[in-house]
Amino acid sequence: MPALLKLFMHVYISWVFFSASSWSENALQQWSWLWLLDSFVALLSFWLDWEFFLVKSWGKIFIHPRVNRDLNFQGT
Repeated sequence: MPALLKLFMHVYISWVFFSASSWSENALQQWSWLWLLDSFVALLSFWLDWEFFLVKSWGKIFIHPRVNRDLNFQGT
C-alpha cells in the first residue's frame, strides 16, 4: 500500500474516532495516546517508503555506473 494512502487512512480514522462527542474525557485521553503511537508508525512508514524510493532512484544514477566502471577496470 502506498505511503500516502496509509497517511490518508490514518488521518481519516483519527477524525472518525475524535468526532464522537459522547465519549468521556478518560476515553479520549486513552485514544490520544493510541493516536500518537499510530501517528508515529504512519510517519515512520511514510519516511521509510520515501527513503527506499530515493535510494532506488538515485542509486541507479550514482552507485551503479561507478560499480560497473570499477569492475571493468579490475578485468583489464
